[in-house]
Amino acid sequence: MKKFFTFLFLFVVFSPLVYGASFESKERVSLSPGVSVRDNFYVAGGEVTISGEVLRDLVALGGEVTITGEVGEDLLIGGGVVNILGNVDQDVRVGGGKILIAGEVLGDLLAGGGDIHILPTANIYQDAILGGGKIVIDGDVKGDVVLGAKDVVINGEVLGNIEARVSGDITLGKDAVIYGNITYFARNDLKIEEGASILGNVTFNKMEVSSLIMDYDILAKGLFAVLSIFLLVKLLAILLVGFCLIWMFKKFSSDLVEVSIKNFWREVLRGFIILIVTPVLAVLFLLTIVGGIVTVVILLTYILLLVLASIYSGVVFGSVLFKYMTKQKTITVNIVNGLSGIVILYLLGLIPLIGWIILGVFCLSALGAVSSVLYKKIK
Repeated sequence: MKKFFTFLFLFVVFSPLVYGASFESKERVSLSPGVSVRDNFYVAGGEVTISGEVLRDLVALGGEVTITGEVGEDLLIGGGVVNILGNVDQDVRVGGGKILIAGEVLGDLLAGGGDIHILPTANIYQDAILGGGKIVIDGDVKGDVVLGAKDVVINGEVLGNIEARVSGDITLGKDAVIYGNITYFARNDLKIEEGASILGNVTFNKMEVSSLIMDYDILAKGLFAVLSIFLLVKLLAILLVGFCLIWMFKKFSSDLVEVSIKNFWREVLRGFIILIVTPVLAVLFLLTIVGGIVTVVILLTYILLLVLASIYSGVVFGSVLFKYMTKQKTITVNIVNGLSGIVILYLLGLIPLIGWIILGVFCLSALGAVSSVLYKKIK
């Protein structure tokens, strides 16, 4: 029965991710026009350009992400600069420094960023929930609009209601048409340019200087939403990199997990020493004549080891879990137990104290094992 529930959990959670998805990760990732991806598509890179068609979900992470093709289901993006120029048949969830939206979104739009601009060509068919420094809505929204920002400019049509919390100014441009009600919390009155039209009621709630943005309840909800998106994007990124490492470096992954499990506490100690001693060593080299270059090399290596350890800690955890649950004598490392271990350990890490201790111990063990295996291969 225990094996059955384990299999059921893995099948429900990971079947769409592992068996019904396409993965790609490199410095520049592109999907050419005319190319169609029938599965879920997960991509990560410094520069991501999707000009083809993705028939199911698209998850993209990168420094600059540009979507000009069609997305058949949901779109989830995290990046520095994000340009959504194509159409999305379901919901869009995006976080970035600068966000540009020009296509049609048939579902909801949830966006958080420094600057958000919805162009005149854009159509949001359901609700838009936006949070940012400056928000400009030149396109049309057929549902409600909920937003929080420093400055807001609305110059399109909104069929539903608007609820805004603004620390600076909220402006309705000359082409703005608001069919629903407007409820806004701000220090300044709503600015309405000549030609703008409001068919519903306007309710102004003046904010005092002591409450510039929003009340604590709204702030908590907003922070929770942003944090949830961040944690989800982070988990997807770890899963994507973990998948690539297990798939591309099978021998290295197996050796690392075997070393970590067979000498678990020794590797925990080794990892702890590396974690503490390496930064001190880098500072000492910095004080020498040729220390600058050596320090850079040490710190880059240190960062690489920490990144690998954070990913392989979940792989080690999953391998240990499967070994004891299946009562196997040998250690097996594969996509299923590796990714499941990453997810379970990631969720455990969200639990205060106990979860942090478990996560920390496995990260130290993975750090020690990564260092040991890499040293042997280089030697």
